[in-house]
Amino acid sequence: MNKKDLEIQNIHLLWLLMEFAIHRYLMANTNGRLNGHEKAEQHINMCAIFLAYKKLCSINKARNDDDWIKIHNDTQLLTDNLDKEIGFPINETPEDYEYLARKFFIRFIELAEKSYSS
Repeated sequence: MNKKDLEIQNIHLLWLLMEFAIHRYLMANTNGRLNGHEKAEQHINMCAIFLAYKKLCSINKARNDDDWIKIHNDTQLLTDNLDKEIGFPINETPEDYEYLARKFFIRFIELAEKSYSS
């Protein structure tokens, strides 16, 4: 297996780990279903999953690592601006959560990678 194929597989595995949390996060942001606690918990979970992926540790260990807060803060550009960042409809129910979830994932990973590298 070449390096590019391995990278694709790793990103897919990261997607599989984060997919549920991303969908829950987006649902918690849906008009009429707003849930601040769920949003906060899923954002923390996504940051911990990403950090565990980078540090090759458990998600629980990553949740207690000081680096997760930096990733959390740096990915708030996305989470605070879902409408601008991924076209999430703030005042209506999204028609395609799957499409928005993939857009969210791609942008989240971009911001988290940048945060982790700096």
